[in-house]
Amino acid sequence: MNSLNNSLVEETKELLSLVKRNYLAVSVNIFKIKSAKEWNEKDWVEFYEQELELGKSTVSKLLKVGEWIVAQSFCAETLPPVGYQNLYLSINRNKDAEPKYILAEAQTWSKDDYRSAIKDECDHNYPKILVCSHCFKRMD
Repeated sequence: MNSLNNSLVEETKELLSLVKRNYLAVSVNIFKIKSAKEWNEKDWVEFYEQELELGKSTVSKLLKVGEWIVAQSFCAETLPPVGYQNLYLSINRNKDAEPKYILAEAQTWSKDDYRSAIKDECDHNYPKILVCSHCFKRMD
């Protein structure tokens, strides 16, 4: 790659890092907003859907991450650049682990790593399900 491409790559990496840090700051703010007053469910849903334009799944993940960051007395701006989704998965997977371990896992694991870990840890002994490869209808 030439130097122009290298500088674009570096600039893109820096922007992605800022996006990750900003999502962590957003998660702390959403947690603080939710904690600031008693919200009834209807008002809270209207608030985050209309004011913040966020969906329920995103808000629940951001709340969990924000709560964890506040509980650990971390400052979102000083945390390493880690995606809030990976941090959410790591928090849920390692409930009693040290915060440094949770952060390290969230930084280094991919979503595929989390999926593989869930499959590896699963001890269900259910029979395999046969499905049609064309329409995915279940075969009995």
